[in-house]
Amino acid sequence: MRLAPWLAILIIAVVSLTPGGLHPHAVSSELAERFLAYFLTALILSIRFPRPAAGIEIAAWLSIYAGSLEILQLLIPGRNGRYGDFVMSSLGALCGVAFGLLATIWWERSHNQTARH
Repeated sequence: MRLAPWLAILIIAVVSLTPGGLHPHAVSSELAERFLAYFLTALILSIRFPRPAAGIEIAAWLSIYAGSLEILQLLIPGRNGRYGDFVMSSLGALCGVAFGLLATIWWERSHNQTARH
């Protein structure tokens, strides 16, 4: 679990910076693919670092990362950096953090109630 978030971040970079003709697709919609990649990465990170302050940092850094990769895509043949892709990636990161923090809170509450009984 310790390497999972960093592996996810690396995979996003490799897929994002792969030239257009070699770019793999996991789902049919590129926007859904971006949302899902950042959602899962943020989810893993927020479970790994389950504090609300860390969640804000995770969402912010992943958004900066997404923007940076979109800019770098302007230099890659067959790729183009788009504002909509950045927005969808950032939204995925934000939703992943929110879901991860809510899941962590739910888990802790249900685990603490079970331990008391």
